[in-house]
Amino acid sequence: MSIAFAQLYNTAMAAWELNSTGYYIQSQMLARLVTEYLAVVWYLPNHPEDAKKWNEERKLPEGSALLKKVFAEDETVGTQFKQFRESLHKFSHLDYTGFTILLGEEEDPRTIPLYIGGRFDQHKFQATARQQLPLIGSIPAAMAQWKRGDLSRVGGCGRRLGQASS
Repeated sequence: MSIAFAQLYNTAMAAWELNSTGYYIQSQMLARLVTEYLAVVWYLPNHPEDAKKWNEERKLPEGSALLKKVFAEDETVGTQFKQFRESLHKFSHLDYTGFTILLGEEEDPRTIPLYIGGRFDQHKFQATARQQLPLIGSIPAAMAQWKRGDLSRVGGCGRRLGQASS
C-alpha cells in the first residue's frame, strides 16, 4: 500500500509541476494516471485479501474495474468519476481538445503557430488546475482514512471528489 501511496503522490506532484510550467497536455496525461492510483488506494483497504494477489499477478486489474467496486454503493458519483476519467483520457490520445491546447494565437489568420515546449498561459493553467486539485485533495483524505483504520469509508474520498467536480 505504501508503494501505491508513493506512486499516487509522486505522479500527482509531477502533473502539478507540468501544469505550472506550461505543459498542459502532459499534465493531464499524468492526471489520468493519478485516477488509476486512486482506484488502487480506494479499493485495497476494503479488499485486503487482494493486496497479496497484487504482488503475485503479472497483469494488474484495470482501474475502471476497481472503481466500479469502489463506487458500487454510490452509482452517481461513480458515473461522475468515470466521466472525469474519460475527459482526461482525451489527452492520452491527441484529439481535437488536446490539439487546440498546442495551438497558439496569431494575428495573421493564414498562420497557425504550434507551440513546442512549455509556455505558461493563465487560462490554460487555471482550467487544468481546476481538474487536478480535487485529485490532489483526495490524497491526504485517503491516507488519513487508511491510518485511522476507517476502511468502510474509503469511498468517501470519491464522494468529496465527485461533489467537487460536478
